[in-house]
Amino acid sequence: MQLKNTQGRFGIVAMSLHWLMFVLIAGMLALGLYMTSLPDGEPKWEWYSIHKSFGLLIFVLLLIRILWRMYDMVPPLPDGLKAIERFLAHLTHYGVYLALIILPFSGYVDSSAGDYHLAFFDFFDIPKLIPKNKALEDISVIAHQAVAYSLIALLVMHIAGALKHHLVLEDDVLRRMLPFKLRKNVTTYPPLRQHHRQEPTEYR
Repeated sequence: MQLKNTQGRFGIVAMSLHWLMFVLIAGMLALGLYMTSLPDGEPKWEWYSIHKSFGLLIFVLLLIRILWRMYDMVPPLPDGLKAIERFLAHLTHYGVYLALIILPFSGYVDSSAGDYHLAFFDFFDIPKLIPKNKALEDISVIAHQAVAYSLIALLVMHIAGALKHHLVLEDDVLRRMLPFKLRKNVTTYPPLRQHHRQEPTEYR
């Protein structure tokens, strides 16, 4: 498996970041639903600390993924998709990115304005730059919950879209992100845009 993406397949870097983040995000959402259902007390606050640490980890991975996406080419969507299908694919994709940016910031505001402990596991404390503010804390909690539920909906749409490509359209959109090669070369992709200068034919 090669490092960088190709026209019809993601490389090991993009693929590893995708699946690692998927597992962490799914776990974080499940943990968020679980810990908020617990009564106030030490076990609940311990889960909150773990939730904050993994939230920061996911945010760092997101930044790495965005930088890699800017550096590497992105395999195009297959030919033949309807305009609405392309729109929904991009809407879901960038909606997930936006939610993953808003969530750590709203979580940070919640903890800082609420004067709660902030640390990255047991490695180091995170400075609280916002003074205690109950009104701001309440707003950030509402925003954090709303975006978290929106992220769940976006992930359901993303998974449903991937399954539709695999089971209904029978193209390679899902298979090209899988680490194993159970793939059929049946998908037609638009030609890649060249980013380098083309030399005259006679010099080739």
